[in-house]
Amino acid sequence: MKKSLGAALLAAVVSLSACQHAPITPANMMCDFRTIKMSVGVPISRPADLQLRTPSPLAAEIETSLRSHDRLQSGETPRLLSLSGGSEHGAYGAGILAGWGGTGNLPEFQVVTGISTGSILATFAFVGDAEAAVQGYTINSESDLINVYAKPKDGKPDLANYASLLEHGSFGNLEPLRGRLHKFITDDVLATVAARYAAGARLYVGATDADSGDAIAFDLGDMATRYVNAAPDTERGLLKDCYISAIIASSSSPIAAPPAFIDNTMYIDGGTRFGLFSDSVLEAFFRRQNGLTDAYAIEQARLEADGLEPIASLAPVVYAVIDGTLELPPRHCPKKDQSLCTPDKPFGGKDGAHKDWNILDLALNTEHILVNEVYRFSALAVEADACEQAGCFNFLRIEPDVADFEYIYPAPDTGVLMPATCPEWQQIDIEIDDPIEFHKRYMRCLIAYGEAKVKAAGWGVAGQ
Repeated sequence: MKKSLGAALLAAVVSLSACQHAPITPANMMCDFRTIKMSVGVPISRPADLQLRTPSPLAAEIETSLRSHDRLQSGETPRLLSLSGGSEHGAYGAGILAGWGGTGNLPEFQVVTGISTGSILATFAFVGDAEAAVQGYTINSESDLINVYAKPKDGKPDLANYASLLEHGSFGNLEPLRGRLHKFITDDVLATVAARYAAGARLYVGATDADSGDAIAFDLGDMATRYVNAAPDTERGLLKDCYISAIIASSSSPIAAPPAFIDNTMYIDGGTRFGLFSDSVLEAFFRRQNGLTDAYAIEQARLEADGLEPIASLAPVVYAVIDGTLELPPRHCPKKDQSLCTPDKPFGGKDGAHKDWNILDLALNTEHILVNEVYRFSALAVEADACEQAGCFNFLRIEPDVADFEYIYPAPDTGVLMPATCPEWQQIDIEIDDPIEFHKRYMRCLIAYGEAKVKAAGWGVAGQ
C-alpha cells in the first residue's frame, strides 16, 4: 500500500516537472551579441608569472578602455563602478546613485559593470541618469516587475508556489520587467551609451551560460551602437529587445524566474558565478599596477620616439556597490520542538529531533548560502586587487543600521504619513500585499537609505 502510494506521488511529481519548452530563435531574429568570457584565473604568486601569460579577453578589453581614457583625459583618474546583484535590494543601489555627490550628479565612469539587479542599474549609471534608476525601482505593486504564478503565504513560498515551480519551472516570469525596461531605455539613452562607447568607455552586464557553465559579459555598448546605426523601421526594434534581453538574462535567478534564451543559448542570473565582476576585470588593474601591459608599453615607446610626452598611466578608482547585506537571511528554528531554540542556542543544539524536510526547501536554503558566499568572495577580490592608495577602493553595502533607518510614507489604513524603519515597512508589505519578492514600501525605504549612506560616505564630494 505504502509503496504504491509513494510510486503515485513520484509519478505526480515527474508529471508536473515535465521539461519546459525552450523557444527557437530563427536566423533573422538572432541578436549575435558580442560576449566576452569571464573566468576565475589561476592564482598568481609573482608579477613575473602574469607577464608570461596572455591577458584574458575581458582584461584586455578593460585595459584598452583605460588607455583610451588616458589619451582623451590625460591626468584625470579613471573611475570604475561595479554593481552587484540583490533582487529588490537594487533599490538601495538606486538610492546610492541618487545621493552621489549629494545631488545625484554622477561622474563619468570609464567602465560600468552590473550583475543581476546591478545590470538594471548599470545603464542608468553609465549615462548619468540617477533619477531614472530611482523611478525604475519605485513600484506600485510587485506586478510592475514580475508575474507571480501563485501568492506566497506570510512572506514565504507556499504549496501553491511549489506547484507552480514544478509546472512552470519558476515562481513567476519577468515579462513586466521587460516592458518596464522598454519604457526607461529610450532612444536617447541608447544613443548616449553608443556615444560613450565610441569614446572608449565600456558597459558590461554579466550572466551565466547555463549550457557551458561559463560566466559571460554582454557588451551593451556594442549593441547600443548597432541600434543607433540600424534602420529605424526595421532592425531597431529587434536590437533594443536584444539589449533588454541581456539585462533580463542577467536577472533571471533560478527558481524565482525562468532562464532567458538568447540565440538559442540558455542564460541564468550572473550572480550564480560572480556577485561582482571581479577576476578578469581586476586582472587588468593588476597588470597596469605592475607595469605588465605590453600594448601600453609599446604605445608609450612610440610616443617617445615621436617626441611626444608619455601619457600618465593612472590606476582606476573603484566603486563597488553590494545591493545586499552580505549576510544570510535570518534562520528559523530547525527543531520539531520549537521551545528547544533559545537566545543562547538559536538552533536548539544537539537535543531534540530535527523537523521534517523537503528537497525544495533544501534547494532554496542551499541557494541562499551559496549565493551569499559568491558575493562575499567577489567583494573581497575587488578590494584585494584595487589600487592601494587612499580612496582607491570605495565600498558600500546594506549595513545593520538599516534596521534603525526610518522612512516616512502613508500608513496603509489611514493614508496619514507615518515613520517606520525599513524592516517594519517590509513587514507591513507582507501583511497587506504578501509579495513573493518585491516589497514596494520596503524598496522605497531602501532608496532613501542608500541616498543617506552615500551622502555619509562622501562619494563624489571634495574630489572623492
